Amino acid sequence: MNLTNNAMATVLLCSRLNSKAQSVTPFSTKEWNLLAEKLLKSLIQEPGNLLGMNKLDIKGNLNLNDDEADRVCNLLSRGANIAFALDDLEKKSIYITTRSDSNYPCRLRKILGKNAPPLLYYCGNLELASQNSVAIVGSRNIDSDGEKFARRLAEKSADEGYAVCSGGAKGVDQISETAALDKNGYCISFLADSMTRKLRQKNIRDAVISKRMLLISAVNPDAPFLAANAMSRNKYVYAMSQCAFVVASDYKKGGTWAGATENLKSGKITTYIWDNQKYRGNSHLIQMGGKGIADLEKLSITELSKSLPQVIQQLDFDTVSRTSKPLKPLTNSQLGIDDLICKSETSMNESKGIKEEKANTRLDKDSIYLAVLPMLLEYLDAPKSLDEIIGQFELTKKQTQEWLNRAVKEKVVLKASAPVKYSKADGCVK
Repeated sequence: MNLTNNAMATVLLCSRLNSKAQSVTPFSTKEWNLLAEKLLKSLIQEPGNLLGMNKLDIKGNLNLNDDEADRVCNLLSRGANIAFALDDLEKKSIYITTRSDSNYPCRLRKILGKNAPPLLYYCGNLELASQNSVAIVGSRNIDSDGEKFARRLAEKSADEGYAVCSGGAKGVDQISETAALDKNGYCISFLADSMTRKLRQKNIRDAVISKRMLLISAVNPDAPFLAANAMSRNKYVYAMSQCAFVVASDYKKGGTWAGATENLKSGKITTYIWDNQKYRGNSHLIQMGGKGIADLEKLSITELSKSLPQVIQQLDFDTVSRTSKPLKPLTNSQLGIDDLICKSETSMNESKGIKEEKANTRLDKDSIYLAVLPMLLEYLDAPKSLDEIIGQFELTKKQTQEWLNRAVKEKVVLKASAPVKYSKADGCVK
């Protein structure tokens, strides 16, 4: 898994991978935004520059107190454990993108701004996140008429070149996903719980392998279902889509109601509601500003998705079309804190004559080494044998030897012979 230094630092500070083994709570989205602002105003500038820094420098540059600096340092020291977690994810074809990466879903950045999650896990065709899509949401429990409506809506979306975006839950979500795939269409499933469990389903694996499905999530790929994660996931489903369709909603309860009302209040994504009196929540959502639709056969998904709410018309999205064109790149006026961090890193490399694509493909092993080094130096306050180091960090002999050889070459670690032992070099600050 190739990660830039900025992305690796974001993963160390914000991910909940190996949550059972960690004693420090990773940064929430709100906390990450505050830290990113401090980074940008400091001499550090980029999160990747935190890798290998000592507590005193982090504390002074970011104006943190002792507890805050300890938290940053402890999270950054998770390098070895996170490295193994990333390796396990890659074996399952699950990858990570962060807000400082160019392949992070553009719509999430545009629509949600700082409320976009700092990092996302994904499996499948990430390019689908930049294509035209419509959200289809609804209750887990619907009657045969509701199933028929959801299925036909997904089929029309696929026929007109739109990916179906849903939360991947039972009921409307899974019905619409299956219908779109059966039509040789595309799906984006924004999950609130275990991605690895979802991948055990053969039809899902087949769709992912054929690049017709993207599984994406802001939570640990092995996370259990939590209502809070589901509530957060709702706004991501809406933000990923040109428009949204609510097939069935309860009244004042359930995730469908919560997600739809939140979106209607924000006014960011045009929301269509099936005008069916059997679902009590539907009529109330129409009263709150949702646009009622009755006869699906007389409607064009393309035309409906062109109706952008006034609040986001200034964001200059591409005109939707059957060919599912990617969204336009962000302009400088639309760049946020993390975008500026990414832009800064690219500019620095370009100023040295390095091509942009090369600047964004730093080897993951380099990022991991820098993340592990402070923890390694702390352990090597006293001479240690190779076997002791392997046992302490639960590493393979090959990986341990590779990192030690590099550290010795950089003169931050000393190697003694007869017997062979390693220790931190004098004057080297952790």
